Amino acid sequence: MMMKNIYIILIAILLSSCSADEFLDVKPTGVVIPESVNDFDMLMQSPTMHRSNWTNLNYWDPDVLLSDKMLNLIQSSKSLVNQYKWAENIYSVSENDEDWNILYSNIYVYNTIIKEIDDAPLGLLTETDRIRVKGEAYGQRAMEYFLLACEYVPAYSTDTKDKLAIPMPMEANITVDIPKSTVGEIYNQILSDLKVAAPLLENAPAINQEANFRPGLASVKGLLALVSLHMGDFAAAKTYSSEALVLYNHLYDYTTFSNKRPGDAWSGLNIDDFTLGLNDKSVIWSRINQWSYSFPYDGHLYHPDLRALFDQVNDQRYILFSSSKANPNSGFGDLTVSPNVAYASKDKASQAGLSVANLTLVQAEACIRTNDKDGAVNALNTLLVKRIKSFTPLVASDFADNTAVLNKVKQERRKELMATGNYLIDLKRYHALGESIPTFTRVINSKTHTLEPGSSKYALPIPLKVQALNSNL
Repeated sequence: MMMKNIYIILIAILLSSCSADEFLDVKPTGVVIPESVNDFDMLMQSPTMHRSNWTNLNYWDPDVLLSDKMLNLIQSSKSLVNQYKWAENIYSVSENDEDWNILYSNIYVYNTIIKEIDDAPLGLLTETDRIRVKGEAYGQRAMEYFLLACEYVPAYSTDTKDKLAIPMPMEANITVDIPKSTVGEIYNQILSDLKVAAPLLENAPAINQEANFRPGLASVKGLLALVSLHMGDFAAAKTYSSEALVLYNHLYDYTTFSNKRPGDAWSGLNIDDFTLGLNDKSVIWSRINQWSYSFPYDGHLYHPDLRALFDQVNDQRYILFSSSKANPNSGFGDLTVSPNVAYASKDKASQAGLSVANLTLVQAEACIRTNDKDGAVNALNTLLVKRIKSFTPLVASDFADNTAVLNKVKQERRKELMATGNYLIDLKRYHALGESIPTFTRVINSKTHTLEPGSSKYALPIPLKVQALNSNL
């Protein structure tokens, strides 16, 4: 079966979920697409374009611990259980993988815009808007492919760059049979799209504060930094992260935050900016991973190894988002989770996208990997002074060598980006760099499940349903 059949399914998903369908018209091929620059702009304004990313990684992440009660609660969802036991396949041949479907559906939209934007009538907009919308479309396509690569593609390295990975459609044409592209081709295309987008957004705002799921120039520079880090080009990652942070660098000061009910993380924060992710001023380019972690029972528990990394007395990332009790708002009662601790992030969307905190840690890592110890320590201080009460700034002499600084950066990424899927993705790229990562085990119903360094399970497989539609995959 040809890839076009897969694409038809994706178009159907797109059209059924898109809130901007009043701006669409039917072309002779039967594919529904917009026509004017104004239409394209409105289509990209839909918040559905940034929903539910990396949801397959929610329980795949080895830093997540589930209690027996929670495992029993999710037994009816085989896909969630499969996530937690690192199964070969999360979904059966009859089930949809929504992460895959949503990302490819979005790519179809951006391919359409890129193809049509130059000749489209302006509608209510201007030629300046045409340039901006075109730049955004290239940037958005790069972001979608990067999210796909993180989830479904092996880490980039000299050993993997020629390995076939996933299809990479570059045209809005459902009649084209799309083969797999290599890891290197995918990452190079992401870089290419971002480098096209950057000059087109030169006169745009640094970020889109009204719709932070749409990129500005700082967003594109920031993603260039993160992609460069993934590709091992640390000098480029350092340059791009610095350029992005000059353009936009808002960090919330967690040391000024408190829970609505003091000492009760389940009550949420005394600030509402994080509720939907759209008002989070620290987000450079939003892609929501999950809206909230206020699950029934004890939801996500901190893995003991992760919990041990926190200064549990002073680190606000732990104080504000941890509880010794299960969620009392779930209707299951006020249950203790002792000896564990629950991740109690209520009404705070987690990000698969790009935040200032993430980018600051990209800068720190890029600095230390290019032997700029002072730069790495300064970047760490920029973040930690707004996370830890009574923080004493770090100095280079606190660390025996560059390896010690790098380990500190890795720990801070693990803490800052917890419950987003980033730790799993970081582990994958660390291993590709030849660095040591642990072997993880989980015991479910007396059976031990293992995630080993270098395992193929660090890249999720193409969904069985998609493979069934295309024998070439």
